[in-house]
Amino acid sequence: MNILLLISMSVAPSGIGQLLLRRGAMDAQALTNNVQSWVALFCNGYILGGLLAWGIATLLWLVILSQSELSFAYLLGSLTYIIVPLMSSWLFDEQLHRLRFVGMIVIFLGVLITLYNRSAEKVS
Repeated sequence: MNILLLISMSVAPSGIGQLLLRRGAMDAQALTNNVQSWVALFCNGYILGGLLAWGIATLLWLVILSQSELSFAYLLGSLTYIIVPLMSSWLFDEQLHRLRFVGMIVIFLGVLITLYNRSAEKVS
């Protein structure tokens, strides 16, 4: 399978997991040393869904690591640093300040440079 497709398939559940965990944490009561608060947290469907999504992302990541260099795959995995803030802004009405947006553009440019460099390596 194409490594870029695999990485995309790993980035998606990783980002979805973050969003589900955030949603679950918004529903959760303040966490204390009380065992009940932790049990309630782990019985939250959003939290369980987020952990499941992370598990799927991790399994896909292991497949990726068996077929690609970590130094390449990890850079593309940084796309979650773009997807999650954009989706958090939309879903949770979180503020996306200018400097965060600039940082996301820098990350995206880094991913493009990485992809361009990989194409140039294949040609030469």
